[in-house]
Amino acid sequence: MASELPTTADVVVVGAGCIGASVAVHLALAGERNVVLLDKAGPAAMTTGRSSAIVRQHYSHPTFARWAMESLSVWRDFDAFFGVEPVFTRTGWAIAGGSPDVNPMRQCVELLRGIGVETTFVTADDLAHLDPALNVSDFACAAYEPDAGYCEPAHAAAGFATAFERLGGRAIYGARVVGLHNDGPTWRVETSSGTVQSRVVVNAAGAYARWLADQAGVHLPIEHYAHDVAIFDVHATPRIALYDMLGLTYYRPDAPGAALAGSMSWSEGARVVDEPDAFPWVANPQIVARYARALERRYPGTTPRLRSSHAGIYFITPDRYPILGEVPEAPGLFLACGFSHGFKVSPSVGKAIATRLTEGPRAAPELDEFRLARFGNDAPIRPRYP
Repeated sequence: MASELPTTADVVVVGAGCIGASVAVHLALAGERNVVLLDKAGPAAMTTGRSSAIVRQHYSHPTFARWAMESLSVWRDFDAFFGVEPVFTRTGWAIAGGSPDVNPMRQCVELLRGIGVETTFVTADDLAHLDPALNVSDFACAAYEPDAGYCEPAHAAAGFATAFERLGGRAIYGARVVGLHNDGPTWRVETSSGTVQSRVVVNAAGAYARWLADQAGVHLPIEHYAHDVAIFDVHATPRIALYDMLGLTYYRPDAPGAALAGSMSWSEGARVVDEPDAFPWVANPQIVARYARALERRYPGTTPRLRSSHAGIYFITPDRYPILGEVPEAPGLFLACGFSHGFKVSPSVGKAIATRLTEGPRAAPELDEFRLARFGNDAPIRPRYP
């Protein structure tokens, strides 16, 4: 249920996708009661609702890996955490590659196991036992996570938002932000439904994050790329979710008798226009046709037939990691944007930002690794693999 826009708030969160809604509910869980969540439409109305929402932990960046591990525990028990419907389906997940990937993949598995992730370095034959329908003839290695899976992304963001409102937060839907101005100690957020003053604004605006930051005189080095997703009817549903490094395609089960496919290359897609409202959310048919060929090659005999397709948007920073934290030149403006793989870590990221906002600048120090200044200081994140 949407509320009436108040004139003041302690925190305004712009964007009710998975990141913004998670920030909002974790602020409420931390005891913040004067929080407003704004969205021009509603939860998951833009990119979150079009996410493939695969939940895995295979990162070579330790902080991101920990966030993914911690978030998985939330997704598995989402209903218990937030008092809403479950959103997670456990399938297991694997990433598979060729000979050059053997040592880096093995090292990544060792790193992950060292921080507590349940994952195993496996052979191609092991992978074939996990899913006998897979053609593994060209794979030299794989890493497997038995507890991974996928979520229903729109239900997840709506679950965050519902829990936020139950805790006393105010969600304002249909209120498009049209301006952001600094009035000294507070920010004036102008919307299509009125104006609200707040000491803190969290920019979790997804496709509009760059525009919103521009209103405050802050440049965000984020580019937008289309990401095409297709769902195919198949004779045999894949048993596990799979990242195919050789075919540059990922797959996961969808409904019974269906498989979802997408690209592992963020640049495989037309550049999105700067105005997100003009983006049609329609998949490129040539890329969808490539997915069908890749699916048939990796799962011989599946005879994929297109059921549906759509496009989402990846938000790509120079190092492909998000931008998080307060902008020193714009006190009170917190960034939570620039994600191309943010859904899976949204519970942990939302909690970290809420912790920083409620406990002070030294809380959740891991956020500092993702500050905007890393680009100006020529200190981007350089993950070892993949």
